[in-house]
Amino acid sequence: KATFGMAESYMLRKRLNVNINDEVARDLTVSINNEICNTAISMLVNNVPGGSTNTWERTAPTGGGSYFEHKLTLLDAMADTAALMVKAAGRGTVNCWVVGRVAAAILSTLPGFTKVFDDNSFGPHIYGSINGMVVVRVPFSSVLSDTAMIGIYKGAGNFEAPLIYSPYMPLVVTDTLPMAYNPLQQQRAAAVWAGLDPMITNFIVSLDITQTDFAY
Repeated sequence: KATFGMAESYMLRKRLNVNINDEVARDLTVSINNEICNTAISMLVNNVPGGSTNTWERTAPTGGGSYFEHKLTLLDAMADTAALMVKAAGRGTVNCWVVGRVAAAILSTLPGFTKVFDDNSFGPHIYGSINGMVVVRVPFSSVLSDTAMIGIYKGAGNFEAPLIYSPYMPLVVTDTLPMAYNPLQQQRAAAVWAGLDPMITNFIVSLDITQTDFAY
């Protein structure tokens, strides 16, 4: 929930032409959606099957060509990692990558990447696509390591996925309500009633980027 006073509401409307009721509703909606995304990402990270993890070293090998040439091998590592899903599940391929901040920065410099993010949202967001695969960027390392890449497959069916989100009561924001014992204080609250649960965990793979002695 969020609370605000009559004086605060008046001041924002008078000086900045801001409706605090609308601002509070937007902030509450963003906060709940972030919690849902963060919980889902944590479930993906915690349910990567054994043997479905690959690594890629960002530092170019000595005598192995330029950094630009070496960087292109990340695409090979992504393809090899997607192949681990076929080994574990017998089918499927990565059609979405959930990546940390540094990993997203590297992907954005590779051929085939198209940015769609408007740079105006908070929390995990669709950053773009690379060679037809959606790239979701996670800004905070407390949710996903900056250099981590989680690949997932979403099939045609509703349950053909590594994770299921099942809303029972969709996101609801209350009207402005008075605070008990204080007629000058008001509040709004937001709530959602939903379930998050791993489904086909073999549709999850992981690619970790290491940066040992990395320099441009």
